[in-house]
Amino acid sequence: MRLAMKINNKIILPICGFLLGFLCLIIALKKYEIVVNYSESLPYKFVIIDKSKKPTKKGQIAVFYVLNNKELAVEKIKFIKIYGGSEGSEILLKNNKIFVDDFLIGEVKEKSKKNQKLTAIQSQIISKQKYFFYSLHQDSFDSRYQEIGLIDEKNIVGTAIFAY
Repeated sequence: MRLAMKINNKIILPICGFLLGFLCLIIALKKYEIVVNYSESLPYKFVIIDKSKKPTKKGQIAVFYVLNNKELAVEKIKFIKIYGGSEGSEILLKNNKIFVDDFLIGEVKEKSKKNQKLTAIQSQIISKQKYFFYSLHQDSFDSRYQEIGLIDEKNIVGTAIFAY
């Protein structure tokens, strides 16, 4: 009888440990996600995002979906960019430069690296549930262009908790 209990413990404990670990992984994957950055607009290759959080502080790294983009020829793609503004923030286009709340985001270009026409976003106050995202890279394809524009809150995947 004792031998049977020892054998059962040797089998049952590792199985329970495996199941507990697997359960933790499932729970973690619902809240966190690893996103790979294929762009050169940010220096990070991998970003771990917390899918339960939206950006609240300017300068935070966030991941969002860009939908039905003709220039990228995709229906849905994840972008990793810097949070620059939301409801009430002022976007100002002046001399081919974009400012958000008096902070210089960067210049706007007439054509992309692939020689596609780009249109600068217009000066405006950001409305409710819209977000402005950018990168400091000179060739960043981001909210400064109408082709990306302001991002709907529902398309934000989450905020980075680690970037490498």
